Amino acid sequence: MEFKEVITWMDWITIVFSFFAMLAAGLNWWNDRKQKKLSLTKIKIFFKVEGIEEDKPRFEIIRKDLTRAEIAGYLSVFQKNSKDRYNIPYLLEETYFQDIFNIQNGQVDDNKLVIEMSKEEQDKFIDIHKTNI
Repeated sequence: MEFKEVITWMDWITIVFSFFAMLAAGLNWWNDRKQKKLSLTKIKIFFKVEGIEEDKPRFEIIRKDLTRAEIAGYLSVFQKNSKDRYNIPYLLEETYFQDIFNIQNGQVDDNKLVIEMSKEEQDKFIDIHKTNI
């Protein structure tokens, strides 16, 4: 095999690898774009009181900010009495953590989180549907 033939083969190999690198870069760009759009989706937070889910969301959080701490912060903001601490058993259950995980990873279709609580706990929060907030 002559030197010229070796160079020709190396050129072809370079072209093939460049093509696959271009494909990989394009797929990476497409996935990043899709992920960014998904992360900006609004997630609606509903209360479910004694088995009955509210028909209007209490608040919304964009998906990338949906964390336990962020939800706890929102719940604290909407309390009637800031010195009174809410006690919602659902927030300590494994299903709550799994719900957040599934929402963060885009594994849910309805883009909502339902927080289950008792009537007594619901009464600790401002009903934003009846106020001008």
